[in-house]
Amino acid sequence: MRLRIAFLSFLLAGLALPASAQVQQVKIGVNGLVCAVCSFSVEKALGKRDDVASAKVDLKDKAVVVAPKPNFAFSPESFRQTIKKAGFQAREFELVVRGRIERNGETYALVLDDAGTRFLLRPSSTASLGPAEGKLVQLRAKVVSEKPAIELEVLDVSPAGE
Repeated sequence: MRLRIAFLSFLLAGLALPASAQVQQVKIGVNGLVCAVCSFSVEKALGKRDDVASAKVDLKDKAVVVAPKPNFAFSPESFRQTIKKAGFQAREFELVVRGRIERNGETYALVLDDAGTRFLLRPSSTASLGPAEGKLVQLRAKVVSEKPAIELEVLDVSPAGE
């Protein structure tokens, strides 16, 4: 019971704020990207967003890479809606994000800022996170769940300079 309560409080802490400034890149897999006109449509739609510095489509990967502006708040649903309005469907999200690894029992999170903004890290991917606990790192990770909080499957971890 105690473990459940600890896990739930850790999980709910991730709901407090959207993920902000430490998201360095968002790669969005997009269904239907097959031509230059498609690329232009998606890049133009994303480029109109106030929180996007640039968007570049990679037709080979059928994905768009977004560079966020400072104070960016990552919301998968918001990106889904933008891409849908351009006539396409977002299928997956991959992030490059910087923060500190935090552990609570068997659960890990990436804390992005002093306000406590965090992403939960998928338990199956935490085996290599123990040595990084408390350290500033850069992760490349896939979004695997968005509710009740954003959860990431870690693809790789590297040290990040203070």
